[in-house]
Amino acid sequence: MRYRIGVFDFDGTLVDTCGPIALAVRGVLEAWDIEMPPETEFLHTVGLPLDELFRRFATTADDRQIERMCELYRERFRKVVRGRTRMYDGVAETVTRLRGAGVRLAIATSRGMPSLVQILEDHGLCDAFDFLVSHNCVERGKPHPEMLERVLGHFDSGPADALMVGDTTFDMTMGRAARIDTCAVTYGLHAAEDLRRERPTHTVDRASDLPAVFGLG
Repeated sequence: MRYRIGVFDFDGTLVDTCGPIALAVRGVLEAWDIEMPPETEFLHTVGLPLDELFRRFATTADDRQIERMCELYRERFRKVVRGRTRMYDGVAETVTRLRGAGVRLAIATSRGMPSLVQILEDHGLCDAFDFLVSHNCVERGKPHPEMLERVLGHFDSGPADALMVGDTTFDMTMGRAARIDTCAVTYGLHAAEDLRRERPTHTVDRASDLPAVFGLG
């Protein structure tokens, strides 16, 4: 087996949450009379810490306003999320196969922990992961490597043991900064050409291709 630890991003990698994220962001920007950016520009911010996402769109807002935007976003997201997310094809089978082979699984995400746990429970994934690192758990969010450093510390392992799997350039940058191999999934939020420019160690088009990357054949 090539990697004994699999670290997964969440949004856009395991579960498609783009719809409710867009609804919640649009509601916040409308409340501040800010025009929703074009879809490609918006999608390229998903995966960043929430405050950084709003700083990119509300360029004149101060720290208190950004904090309030984040609060309003969380309120709106909770209202619109139920029934609007789906697990990507092949994720459940892939997670089951990796666990059966003894791979330790973790999540490293910019999503807040309460929301992360709720959506994992909605899709029956909560017990599949050994360790969760959300934005609440670190001082420096993606693409800083602190999340991955936390994962390696939890498992008492070195970078060579782990693979970072994600759908954004931020995941690839984070993995490279932590000296961990990366696997870009092209079915998520960032375009395949943008991901390839980050020189991931591996690239897959389907979740069902991931076991082979881990060396399971």
